[in-house]
Amino acid sequence: IKSLSPGSIVVNAEIVANPAGTGPDPLTVATMLAAQADDPSSLLRKGKLTGALQGVAVPLLQLDEHAELKRLRTEQAASSSKQDAVAQAHDLLSKMKLQLED
Repeated sequence: IKSLSPGSIVVNAEIVANPAGTGPDPLTVATMLAAQADDPSSLLRKGKLTGALQGVAVPLLQLDEHAELKRLRTEQAASSSKQDAVAQAHDLLSKMKLQLED
């Protein structure tokens, strides 16, 4: 929790990534939380302490940052996949060469 405001309860919170790198990213969690806040039948809206929740705001700037981060991760994964494929092909060629020499 980053701040609380008097009167109606307004909570300014930051969702951070799991340090282990597992689970959904923070923006996905925030988006899921916002969806639950908008759904009167969700467990969040039916909760004793959270039933009065009126909404969750996800800053647009973070949406842009999330899109860029997702694009970079996709590029990294593609690059990693290409590197893995090249390494596998190299290993296969090395094994074939060894078999031919035997």
